[in-house]
Amino acid sequence: MQMKSINTSELHAGEMLSNVMTMNGIPKHKQASHIRDVLNVSTPQAQRKLKGTAPWELSQLEQVVGSLDLSMSQFFAMFENELSEKQDAVFNIDKLEIPCKIYLTKENSKERREYSAVKVNDKWHVFKTEEIEENELYNDARRFIGMIIIESNKTEIKKKRIALLDDDKDILESISEIISHGDYTVNSFTNLSDLEDKIVSSPYDAYVMDWIVHDKSAYESIRKIRESKKPHAMIIVLTGQDSEEVDDEIATAISDFDIIGPFSKPLKINSIQRLIDKYFLR
Repeated sequence: MQMKSINTSELHAGEMLSNVMTMNGIPKHKQASHIRDVLNVSTPQAQRKLKGTAPWELSQLEQVVGSLDLSMSQFFAMFENELSEKQDAVFNIDKLEIPCKIYLTKENSKERREYSAVKVNDKWHVFKTEEIEENELYNDARRFIGMIIIESNKTEIKKKRIALLDDDKDILESISEIISHGDYTVNSFTNLSDLEDKIVSSPYDAYVMDWIVHDKSAYESIRKIRESKKPHAMIIVLTGQDSEEVDDEIATAISDFDIIGPFSKPLKINSIQRLIDKYFLR
């Protein structure tokens, strides 16, 4: 006669799921309904699965576990670690409070864990166990943690920001039209003082700058870029003026501030775009 090892396994899976659903706030009288809705089966069939009298397919188990925001490895780890309670908590990392979910071991568990939780002002806080072992107040109130889950939320790629500077609005418009595609956020400036305010408050990732703006050199503005919070930003210099004095000052800027150029106007804007694209693909 064949032993009913499959039934024993199914019963254990049903018990495990029931415990997890309870920890996730689904009361026992609603658990069969939850399984019914997730698997699109009848209520009696869902009840039999919970009791271990109906077989579980792996895909079905994965569906129900996934509906509880757990991976299969996390699901099985919970019971290997004898976890008994789920709580929302905060994990202090580099002076930031990161929201997380913790699964606590049983209250009477003596098995020491790397991390512990302490409830402070109705909020659970995660600590390295070794950091609070000398604190009698925390030591008495702590619970060992078997598993910590920190969700990695979807984030959009931050667009690189580019500043354009020229007192010729037609040139600004032409450059902006070419490089203002989906990868970049482009802002235009027609005077040095407005740009310098931004360099201080919210510096850019790259700059395309006319060397002479309203008869004033951009040398000091470039120096401020190199002293800003983004000192390694790309700086492309344009010039429409030819003179020995301008050439000498630009040569000094190239030596002092690692700028690219100068590019003579009228310029090939596509060349500027290729330089920018290449820079950000490094």
